Amino acid sequence: MDYQKNLKYFKSTDTHYYVGLILLGLGAILFVLAYIFWTYLFPYQDIAGIALLAVGAAIAFLPASFRSSEKDIEEAVLTVSKNHEESIGNTPISAQSVSHLPSILTGAYDYKNATYCRRGKIDRKFRSERYTVSAVIFTKYGVYIAEKKFSLTDSWEETSAREFPYAEIERIDIENEIYRFANGEQTIRTYLAVYQNGEIIYRIPASPATATQTTLSAVNSYMQHIRR
Repeated sequence: MDYQKNLKYFKSTDTHYYVGLILLGLGAILFVLAYIFWTYLFPYQDIAGIALLAVGAAIAFLPASFRSSEKDIEEAVLTVSKNHEESIGNTPISAQSVSHLPSILTGAYDYKNATYCRRGKIDRKFRSERYTVSAVIFTKYGVYIAEKKFSLTDSWEETSAREFPYAEIERIDIENEIYRFANGEQTIRTYLAVYQNGEIIYRIPASPATATQTTLSAVNSYMQHIRR
């Protein structure tokens, strides 16, 4: 993972991109007027148009080559998440998993404890330099949750694990809440929540793509079955 390029992604703005697009537009207009319509507003207009096209392209696109892209950030998160899943899969706890209850690998960006938050220019997705990934394993005896919090801009990371016996919890469900940023923008945060006596006793950041209601319904049905 290239921490410096990731840091530049989070600290940079897209101002240069829009300035570059304006220059590209002006250059294109001058070039088309000169070469297509033979209309010159001033001497050497065609050369000025070509120059603006070159400068605009450099300003708009060159800075992006020195920092990570949205795709690079997502690939870095995926790599760390898969490594975390593999490390948990090599522990004795994975051998205790129930075959018909697939484990869940899920995670989300941490906005509350982050220094930098940025919204993607292309996909409009909010990202921060901190991420939490969790492997949730359903064993014969309970729910085992192994979390890993890490930074995309430095080597900081933190791991923890919790196990909840089925007899002590009520259910696991998906919870959503609105998170508001300091600038007024907002996004939806998804969590996997562990319930006990109608109250949430533990929750982990989750991705809606992996926190499926179908899997959780099967888990909750299994918990009810073994408690009988």
